[in-house]
Amino acid sequence: MTEKGDKKKLHDYMAKRINSVKTEAFEFSEVVKKKPRERNPYEAETRDFFVEDDPYANKSPSKSSGGRLNVAPDGIVIMNSKGIVEYVNPMFLKIFGYKNDEAVGHSVATMMTYKTQRSGEIDFYQLLSLVNAGGVYRDVHGIRKNGDCFPIHLSIGEMKLGNENKYVGVAHDISERRAYEEEMNKIRDGMNKAQALAHVGHWDLDLHSNAITWSDELFNILGLDKATTKPTLSAIVESSAPEDKTPLLDAIKGVIHTRKSNCLEYKIIRPDLGKRMANAFIELFYDSHQVPARVIGAVQDITDLKEAEDKLTVAYKVFHDSVEGIMITDQETIMQYVNPAFTSITGFCSEEAVGQKTGILKSHYHDSEFYKGMWKEIVLNGKWQGEVWNRHKDGAAYPAWLSITSVTGARGETKNYIGVFHNITDIDKGSAQTKYNQYHDALTGLPNMILFRDRFERASSVAIRNKEELSVVTFRIDDFDDINNEHGFRTGDLVLKGVAEIAKESVRKSETAARTGICEFKLLLNETGDHQGYKIVSDRITERLKTPLELEGQSLAVNVSFAISKFPSEGDDSVIMLKRASEDFPG
Repeated sequence: MTEKGDKKKLHDYMAKRINSVKTEAFEFSEVVKKKPRERNPYEAETRDFFVEDDPYANKSPSKSSGGRLNVAPDGIVIMNSKGIVEYVNPMFLKIFGYKNDEAVGHSVATMMTYKTQRSGEIDFYQLLSLVNAGGVYRDVHGIRKNGDCFPIHLSIGEMKLGNENKYVGVAHDISERRAYEEEMNKIRDGMNKAQALAHVGHWDLDLHSNAITWSDELFNILGLDKATTKPTLSAIVESSAPEDKTPLLDAIKGVIHTRKSNCLEYKIIRPDLGKRMANAFIELFYDSHQVPARVIGAVQDITDLKEAEDKLTVAYKVFHDSVEGIMITDQETIMQYVNPAFTSITGFCSEEAVGQKTGILKSHYHDSEFYKGMWKEIVLNGKWQGEVWNRHKDGAAYPAWLSITSVTGARGETKNYIGVFHNITDIDKGSAQTKYNQYHDALTGLPNMILFRDRFERASSVAIRNKEELSVVTFRIDDFDDINNEHGFRTGDLVLKGVAEIAKESVRKSETAARTGICEFKLLLNETGDHQGYKIVSDRITERLKTPLELEGQSLAVNVSFAISKFPSEGDDSVIMLKRASEDFPG
């Protein structure tokens, strides 16, 4: 129940108690009217009628009004218009720590501060003016005899007792309730902070009342204003991307129907147009009779995690596909990871290298002073690079260019070392290889667009001079992005290599097959007489691809689409023709 509901329930209870006290006091008034007046004309009668000599006597309820007041569970006080106490019941004395004669005849102001959270300090006469306006129901501070201040809920009403106006107060010690509320507020605050740190919000649906509550963090995750947004199940579903609305709603309904927990990943579209990724966890809870009572859902914002995963994927691809050897060690220089290029350069496979110290790569070309100087610079600057002589697995020494970088933790301590190196044995002999790399695709080995354009320029000049025809066949792999997304970049690379090999085998030696785009290939074909080379080659490639490619243990069907351009019958400008060859591609 909400705090507002709790207070209303308590107010109703106190009002009922005051009415009861009024009734009992009226019954009492007929007795005390006949007694002689004293300094405090009602004190003796009140004591005799309501309590015995021992104000704490635990008397059983009787048919008399006094008996009922004596055993009332709340503190009851009757005051005159000046706030002088004329009667208190045993529970009142117990709550405030007074004896009967210490309370009766004294001002009630010494026992209460009338200090409220909203109104601040008010005096007794202000309180009575509120009573005269219709009664008082509020939390105030009481003061015990020993000086302790404690919270009470006070209800005061006016009544006619004899010819005088009297005020009846009902005091309920709410110390335990306040302590419970404070503890619950601490727990709630702790939960809100924990959810904010973990980016997890939750919602709670009561299946009996259909009422739903949200945590503060859920408002933050969905980008909704807590002050203006009414928590509903439909609001959660509507905050998702259009394609995720039905799956999310089905997941929630599925928990109720199948009585099994559910989870799914979906997109959130925030009002500020921000897109977030989230994980939803949904579970059904039962009451004591094992009847479904509540559905609780947790929504975790995983946008940052997904971005981190994407970065790790890119980092892994760089690590795995790098042509340079990479090794990652712990702080003791014991190798933890090595990439394929490491194996290619050193001869040590991953199983042989991981768990070993980098010392297995050392040759005898360097003395201890060399390595002391290397590690001194790494400690001082966090990195070192230079030429070293390493040892191959077969024992042969080779020169390598090595870069070492230290990786530090949050406290500045060294956690890892990363070494990147390449063999520079043939660096002086590499001009031919460098030239080859400039004009060829690194992945497939086919000519790249630079070399294809050069060959087309040469062939087009010959074709014009000899009045011959050339064909440029452009073909692309269909749905290549889907292949990468579904099977991974490694499989995508294998597909490109497989298609490149088919293209290379489908043309004559005098013709050219090139990779000119991410998933685009071009064929330069010589057309002589009625020889329709473009049709023969395209049919040959199509036929070959009817058989799925075998890629490291998995079979994958690949489709391609073709576009044909002819030179010079469709234009004698070679630059424009090559441009059209891609622009006119279908789709």
